[in-house]
Amino acid sequence: MNGELIKRGVTDAHAESCGVMAFSLSPANEYAKNAVMQYGVSLEAHSARRISADILKGAIVLCMEKSISDYVKALFPGEAVFDLCSYASVPGRISDPYGMDQDTYDACAEKIRMCIVKILQKEEESK
Repeated sequence: MNGELIKRGVTDAHAESCGVMAFSLSPANEYAKNAVMQYGVSLEAHSARRISADILKGAIVLCMEKSISDYVKALFPGEAVFDLCSYASVPGRISDPYGMDQDTYDACAEKIRMCIVKILQKEEESK
């Protein structure tokens, strides 16, 4: 996401990653690293962290799965929480690839990228 923001010259927004089941400070797995490398992104310095009220403050939270967005909404009522595909108006869903193979991670990364591009295009068009 941040790479797409930079490409478009957006300086007043940024993306952060967190999870509801993340083992804090765990590094990204090799499949995830490989999946995003094709987009010029490195996860070498990435470490997992759990979602918290501090992270949510003033943020739009985009979850990969609707079940996760429903869970986060229940944990943090009133926060701006959506599932990524719906927010981007992209059909389908994004399942967590955890425990799957490289092809699954690659497909997941591409679907996320497609959603991000759609969201940023909508933002540009609304200005």
